[in-house]
Amino acid sequence: MRWIALVASTVVLLGISRQATADFIDGNQLYQYCTTQDEVAQAACLSYIDGTVDQMGWTRTRLKLTRGLPQRVTGIQLRDVALQWLTANPKYRAYSAVSLVDLAINQAWPACTQ
Repeated sequence: MRWIALVASTVVLLGISRQATADFIDGNQLYQYCTTQDEVAQAACLSYIDGTVDQMGWTRTRLKLTRGLPQRVTGIQLRDVALQWLTANPKYRAYSAVSLVDLAINQAWPACTQ
């Protein structure tokens, strides 16, 4: 079952990349992926957020900054934080999803910005 979800999420993400703009997807699209009951969209939601946070960590490492996230934070927790922020701030969902995930994570764990 995990392989099916992985393959399906890869197919979805490839579909997203074909429609890519500079920001790929906006907060509205990410919110839809994260709130649907569709397993493939849920996998795309989790993968997108995990990838964004990985990029944040890589950038911080390159800049020789501390990571700031708790040691054992999970992808589900990251998704929950991003989804909670998107739910509480619908007026900002038209902005790029990557910037909104970054903002949500930095607000949840302020050490990320130091």
